[in-house]
Amino acid sequence: MKRIYKHRKRIIIQPQVDTPSFRYFCENISASFVQAKSVLKNDATSTVWVTSINNCPVVVKRINPTPLWHQVRRRLTSNRTRYNWQNAKRLRALNIPTFNPLAMIETWWGPSYTVTSFVEGKNAFQLLSEEPQSWPYYAEQLAQLVLQLHRFKVRHRDLNPYNLIWCQGRWHVIDLDAMRSYGVSFLSNFYLKRECERLLDNWQDTFPQHPEFVQILMHTLQKAVYTDLAIRIPSIL
Repeated sequence: MKRIYKHRKRIIIQPQVDTPSFRYFCENISASFVQAKSVLKNDATSTVWVTSINNCPVVVKRINPTPLWHQVRRRLTSNRTRYNWQNAKRLRALNIPTFNPLAMIETWWGPSYTVTSFVEGKNAFQLLSEEPQSWPYYAEQLAQLVLQLHRFKVRHRDLNPYNLIWCQGRWHVIDLDAMRSYGVSFLSNFYLKRECERLLDNWQDTFPQHPEFVQILMHTLQKAVYTDLAIRIPSIL
């Protein structure tokens, strides 16, 4: 991977996209917001937008500046940008669908960025609103994704409908800042229950107009997890 250090800025670029035009884009990453095709998220903690490089769509995620004490802590530990970058590489190595991490830009005190491929598809909120007849199938695929993550000792911790994109017949996972892995096997079942309960809580909060799907998802998770690992997921409805 290409590493560039410039003006207290560290830029890491994947070899397959390391071209002069892409390097220039990364060195002037803040200017890409002005040319954004769409803004996917804009709040106090992060801003996400879609832009293009050589007519190829990419997603830029900016972790916005935080208070001084938080930035000092960020210098001493891994930050959200680095987690997003490393977790994407980990999932792709495990053959779990997600975006392709293209570049990471870290600044000493200011915002930090990741540049990733654009996952073409509909998020779960859009897809399930349009195709209620396929809810059992999509719920089954989501349950299998949760089990797949569990087998590799990975917790996403925020599998809400906006962080799941249906693309090429599979759920793709995005927004990997909070994802963590764990190496303690005897706690794996505990973490799986926590992941399932948090998933159901997220869907209740973000998909309240379709409680029927949340119920289908709960029963599908209960069946899949119990059949595979003999773990009971308590009802939360």
